[in-house]
Amino acid sequence: MIQAENILIQIQKRLASYRWIVPLLLRIPTGLVFIRFGFEKFEIPKAMVDMVMDSPFSWTLIIDPVMTVKVVGIFEIITGILLVFGLLTRLAAIVGIGLLIPIIVIADVRQDFVLLAVLVSLALSGAGPWSLDAAWDRKKKA
Repeated sequence: MIQAENILIQIQKRLASYRWIVPLLLRIPTGLVFIRFGFEKFEIPKAMVDMVMDSPFSWTLIIDPVMTVKVVGIFEIITGILLVFGLLTRLAAIVGIGLLIPIIVIADVRQDFVLLAVLVSLALSGAGPWSLDAAWDRKKKA
């Protein structure tokens, strides 16, 4: 039993040196997905508008549905860019959560729960050491 514990301790020590990569592997693909989602709003706006208008929450729209879809697309693109570069990551993740929850409710897209979990993780943990946020923090401390 002691041998197995020693092996586990050694594995944990080796893996600890790779902790920096986890936020990077979460942040960049999630940001790229958001950028793609944003551009979809401009590539096939009619389908997106129809989806919004067919939802049970269409009565809550304050502005024109076409404008709503375009505004959401712009926010998704900006959020994606911020996540890819790790700039204002926690804020971008919170905005992403705010954009994703209505999509999950309206479109019933269950795959988006994974994105939601990643965004919650980034909102709580931050961008990691390989990000503009970390570079900014290092510069402030120097």
